[in-house]
Amino acid sequence: MLILLAIHIILYFKDRFLDLINGRDSSNLGNRPYTDKLALMNKALAMLENSSIRTKSELEARMNKAGAELSHIRKILKDKEPLLDYENEIAEKIKTIRELEEKLKDRKMEPDRLFLHSYMDKEVSSNTAILQPTTPAIRRELYRKVNEKGLFLKYGFNDIPLSAAKAVIDYANGQITVMPSCLMTRGEARQIALKQQMESGRSEQTKDSSNSTLHNEECDRKFDLLTRYYPQEDRELLYSYRLLLNDLAALGITPDQISALSGQLEASKQETIRLQKQMVELKDEYKELSKIKWYIGLAEDDSFLRGPLFRRAESTQEQKTSQDISEEPMEPSPEPEKRQHGNMDTEEEISRR
Repeated sequence: MLILLAIHIILYFKDRFLDLINGRDSSNLGNRPYTDKLALMNKALAMLENSSIRTKSELEARMNKAGAELSHIRKILKDKEPLLDYENEIAEKIKTIRELEEKLKDRKMEPDRLFLHSYMDKEVSSNTAILQPTTPAIRRELYRKVNEKGLFLKYGFNDIPLSAAKAVIDYANGQITVMPSCLMTRGEARQIALKQQMESGRSEQTKDSSNSTLHNEECDRKFDLLTRYYPQEDRELLYSYRLLLNDLAALGITPDQISALSGQLEASKQETIRLQKQMVELKDEYKELSKIKWYIGLAEDDSFLRGPLFRRAESTQEQKTSQDISEEPMEPSPEPEKRQHGNMDTEEEISRR
């Protein structure tokens, strides 16, 4: 194993090549005493054993997996973040409603006639958009998809809440098949356009809003008459209870939907907590794996294992060896072989004679 080999090398060289003249720079791990280096390598060895990592490729695979999962969870939490305030506010209202119901039950009161408000679809969408404003990125994407796919919104962009805007985008991308309630078909859009051309004065939409307002004012008058002679404490309790139910009604949430919605909000809350916890664990894991990778880098660094002067000494030795080779005397050229007895004389030698 690489770390064991590094430990063996450190023990062999110890402090032989430390740069004692320039001092032991604390930032230069290669110039630290060999005992410090051994401590780092032993820590690396323990971390490797705890993580059950045996090879560098396995380490890289673990890091890639942890990094990918961490990015995925971060994206999910980022998408959920804009809705957290809305969900928390609704959950808090439901919690208070449950507490008031217990108090009403203790006082033997069954509020069956509360004359609750009712709202048109556009009012509900507009009210919800106040608590769920679309982000700039979602608004741009919504505008692009509506124009690209030829979709028809029932309301203006400012009256579309974030959850509805995301649903429209998913519908345009084919991720869901059920058309969101804030969209209308081409035929419905044509009929509305024809009505608007034929009608004069106030639009039908304004009339609907006016009728909703008049209806809610009448509900308030009836409730006042009903509770006029109630004891003050009972009256205040009922008013608080009705006010919260009307707040939910303005967001399109009826009393019959509260129980199911409460379960959904609690599930969403627990999911957020689980993802946040998982994100922390993945961060710690990635940090741990990165540290192991750093230790392995040290184990592959000759300057760290042997000391900063090792390279210098090695370079000096190589230079000296090169110089020795260049200064080494050339071997003399071999002398011509003497004519041995028994060889035939050349013509030149014969002529000299």
